[in-house]
Amino acid sequence: MANRTHRHVRLRLARQRVTPDRIRARVRSRDEPRTVWQRIPWAHVGTVIGALAAIGGLVFTAVATYYSAAVSGDQLQESRQAADRAERAQAARVSFWVDTESGDRRFHVMNRSPDPVTEVSFRGGAPLTGPVLMTWDSLAPCQDFVIPVTSVVKPGALMPGDPELDFRDRNGKAWQRTEVALNPIGHGVPPVDGTTYVAGKHGAEVHDAPDCGDDSG
Repeated sequence: MANRTHRHVRLRLARQRVTPDRIRARVRSRDEPRTVWQRIPWAHVGTVIGALAAIGGLVFTAVATYYSAAVSGDQLQESRQAADRAERAQAARVSFWVDTESGDRRFHVMNRSPDPVTEVSFRGGAPLTGPVLMTWDSLAPCQDFVIPVTSVVKPGALMPGDPELDFRDRNGKAWQRTEVALNPIGHGVPPVDGTTYVAGKHGAEVHDAPDCGDDSG
């Protein structure tokens, strides 16, 4: 009888023991506070981080594109300047002026480049002189052509005003040299009429031009 009672007690205890099937999920009370990490909407955070990364990528691409364009623009500008210097290299070494160091005014036409220039014409004009024209088929390399001013103008007249020197360089490009500028032009010897004084080259001297070379380097 005692064994039977003891068996019933153990059976009752076994029935009361918690099994996995009887474990209930703990329901969180609505009033129970959540932690900081639990309150963060992680799905939204991931979306924001992705958006920021995309914006950062766009900004980096824009900055890189800007600097690349700036460098390309600088290189293009440098290339243009180098091409312009090369184009003007010979013409920059052709000039004219008047000196009075010897006491007599002398007119110089100088080619300080290592190549000849062709179709050379000097012209000028003023009320006291009238149109003046002097021409050369060519000026040799490294040559200083020196003429007394009295041969350039009419007897008793002053040096022509607004003088211009036109010529073609070694590449066939036409240039005009004035007292203040050097510019490319459509070349042509000015017409000769009854009022134009075609100057001779009486008493001309030819000297070696100093510092002869080429600005193209």
